[in-house]
Amino acid sequence: MYDYLLFAHILLAIIWVGGGATIQTIAARMRRDPDLTRLSYFGEKAGWVGQRVYLPASILLLLAGIGMVMESEAIGWGDPFIVVGLIGWTFSALVGSLYLGPTAEKLGKMVEEKGPGDPAIVGVMDRLFTVQRIELVVFLVVIFFMVIKPGS
Repeated sequence: MYDYLLFAHILLAIIWVGGGATIQTIAARMRRDPDLTRLSYFGEKAGWVGQRVYLPASILLLLAGIGMVMESEAIGWGDPFIVVGLIGWTFSALVGSLYLGPTAEKLGKMVEEKGPGDPAIVGVMDRLFTVQRIELVVFLVVIFFMVIKPGS
């Protein structure tokens, strides 16, 4: 069972973190495009994917990780890589639920009300993508701890 949970955990991390990195790459590239309507459209769709793909992946990733700890006698809740993983996951859950999700919804409403080229929308998207970059750095720290397992 542990191996199946490990496979699921890694696959879901690839989806979640890889998706975040892809969105950041596309956003950085699109930010240079003078046609802000495309950037607004992209921001709105990125929020949709976040809610319907990355959120479920993150929850299933957590459940697979919990299952791995419960299945293994060699892994414990106090291991540094487990603690860092749980902190990183909690950080992402809080950022996602308290900022990214509501901001993506706000962005969608702003696009409907003001049109996609409005400068206020670009400011909201810039902040949104900056917070996502910070979240991506947290993911990379968690991945480092998961792979290296310092202190184990």
